[in-house]
Amino acid sequence: MKKIIIFGIGQIAEALTDAIEFEKKYEILAYTADNRFIKNQKFKNKPIIPIDEITKNFDKEDFYFLTAVGFKKLNKDRQRIYEMLKQKGFLFTNFISSEARLVNAKYGENNIIFEFNNLQSNVSIGNNNIIWSGNHVGHHTKIGNNCFITSHVTISGSVTIEDNCFLGVNSTIKDNILIERETIVGAGSLILKNIKKNSVLSSGQSGLSKVSSDKLKM
Repeated sequence: MKKIIIFGIGQIAEALTDAIEFEKKYEILAYTADNRFIKNQKFKNKPIIPIDEITKNFDKEDFYFLTAVGFKKLNKDRQRIYEMLKQKGFLFTNFISSEARLVNAKYGENNIIFEFNNLQSNVSIGNNNIIWSGNHVGHHTKIGNNCFITSHVTISGSVTIEDNCFLGVNSTIKDNILIERETIVGAGSLILKNIKKNSVLSSGQSGLSKVSSDKLKM
């Protein structure tokens, strides 16, 4: 069984842990986080080890990382962590629920895909994405890096979603759409045309907000 360390000690790490333990997929050795966030010695009955002490406790070749960190700052916190660990030479794996359906999909590393996701033929996914439960991703869709897709999102065929995007609950994207990087799609939004970089679609709307995504607090 593959051994992993999870970067994160919040609710997303807890949800990931429960999914891993439910499926008996990996052995979790420990958790880690930026030192300033560590207040306790354990999380989910496993040790919390400061990130700069990981190699004092484990050899890099003996485990894989998963980063269970949320979408704040347009996923850039999670991006920073992934790139920092990658630069240090750590290895990564993916968590893909056995209850997700992937048909001839291609994906990178450090992706978390929860249950009841349906990824159709020839979907491609980059690195460091979180896809929550119950989404439909249509055929030949491309998802970049550092994205967060919530739940019950419908992405039609041949859609391109660039890096560091956030898709809210129940949002819908028609086929052959380009969503440029760092876009925030609010819950219940309907996307019928291409979306430029740093755009914000307010919840339940198909029109763009006047506030760019880099100015929006989330």
